[in-house]
Amino acid sequence: MGAQDIGPLEVAGSESCTNNVFTVTASGSDYDASYTYTANPFDTFRFVYETNNSANFTNFARVVSLQGGNEWSKAGVTIRDSLNADAANVFIGMTPSNGVVFEHRSSDDVPGSFDDNVTNLVVPCWVELVQSGSTFTGYYSPDGVIWTQVGTATVSMGGTEYVGMAVCANDNGNRLF
Repeated sequence: MGAQDIGPLEVAGSESCTNNVFTVTASGSDYDASYTYTANPFDTFRFVYETNNSANFTNFARVVSLQGGNEWSKAGVTIRDSLNADAANVFIGMTPSNGVVFEHRSSDDVPGSFDDNVTNLVVPCWVELVQSGSTFTGYYSPDGVIWTQVGTATVSMGGTEYVGMAVCANDNGNRLF
């Protein structure tokens, strides 16, 4: 397992794991750079990851709490083409006030796409990304049993992918816990 800050962060992130429960602290201005691409063309977040070489993969997590940050802070799961801040990727995660969000960047060095969000959802909530070749589908589940699809994106990734948990405060001078 690896962990690092991705993109230019003002406050360094950290993580710990006890009994398979991760606590991740992060700053970062945004995970999806679609709104601020000309000013900040990078994802900025804390990433806890493993590498994957399979084109068929499922990545999921239960987001239990979000403290700090703002209403668009994000915690969830992602699959990325590289550890670069402008890498092709797909993300699904929870926000403190805006429910679950599904986002992607179709290729390296282009603006991200905010695909969809489902409001009126709160933590704790499960989020899941399912990869089948270059098709990625995002789901959420309040109970871990019944899953609801949020969105689908087509993203071409290289051989080795980086899969794991992503946390962003959506306020680069602040921290999300």
